[in-house]
Amino acid sequence: MNTLRTINLPNEITTLLRSLSNVGFFERSALIGSWVMPIYQELYQARYILKTLDIDFAMYAAHPPRGSSG
Repeated sequence: MNTLRTINLPNEITTLLRSLSNVGFFERSALIGSWVMPIYQELYQARYILKTLDIDFAMYAAHPPRGSSG
């Protein structure tokens, strides 16, 4: 996550993203929503203005919920 060094995110968000990366979260899951946009802007020059205060994650479910047949 060297990209985080060049992006002006709040320290708490940088710490959270770095911690998730260190435990392998991003190998099977993704950060989505407006908090990822500064990263996309740095990497791909994507312009995005809308910003919310919540953090959204897309997570891969390794196992189906109990009681589920599929």
